[in-house]
Amino acid sequence: VMLAVPLALATATGAAAQIPAPQEASDHSLHAGTYDYAGTNAALDRELTNVGVESVLRDANREADTSCGTPKHAVNHLCFQRGEGDANDQDTANWYPQGVTTVSDAVDDERWGSAKPVLTSWYNKTGEKGARVSFLDPTTRKYRHVLLAIPSGDPGAPNFRAATAQDGTSLHAGGLAWYGHNLYVPDTAGGIRVFSTDHILDLAASEMDMGLKQNGR
Repeated sequence: VMLAVPLALATATGAAAQIPAPQEASDHSLHAGTYDYAGTNAALDRELTNVGVESVLRDANREADTSCGTPKHAVNHLCFQRGEGDANDQDTANWYPQGVTTVSDAVDDERWGSAKPVLTSWYNKTGEKGARVSFLDPTTRKYRHVLLAIPSGDPGAPNFRAATAQDGTSLHAGGLAWYGHNLYVPDTAGGIRVFSTDHILDLAASEMDMGLKQNGR
């Protein structure tokens, strides 16, 4: 299992206009959250195996195809894997795909190493497992899920938990933007969560047992 660890929580401020009016940037300001994850992130990196985006793509354990048919007016398309049980991403009722972003949003040369990844966010409908992001290489059609996690504990006893909203339900992840080394994920009632691709942790390769299945679910 690989998990991304967030950097901070940004919260939207500014009152909404009571009548329709032209939008002003000053009406929609953001300020950084008060959370300081740096020490706990560093401790998790020491305890667990920290990998990068290229490693996630190289070790992808699922494969997209075109079995779901061609959408109208589509130039190209891929469908999530269909299979049995947890291997069935195409027909699952437990996970709902939400936002999409690509490496073209992240870096100027539109490549991460030799790949051009496409990322999709999902939220867990059962409310137990938070949210995840699928890292897909459209050339190989291989992809892998990465659970989004929030650091907990402290640098002396680091841990993490599933990415949830303020009410404890799964983070909806209703949008997704990749810029530089950060993923920006909207939290419906809590602003924008920021996750770092510099902190992707491979639990299968780590000695610490966090009680999660190795297939990322």
